[in-house]
Amino acid sequence: MEQPGPPLALSWALCTLPVLGLIAFLVAAWRRHRPSRPLAAMGL
Repeated sequence: MEQPGPPLALSWALCTLPVLGLIAFLVAAWRRHRPSRPLAAMGL
């Protein structure tokens, strides 16, 4: 039976983009608020 719509892998990849963006945003906000010492020494 043919699946309607885009391929399943593409659908899952597109659905995970907002989640990955949210995780990246939270990590960036956490790093700005409370950077770890080794990474802060490297300038990251």
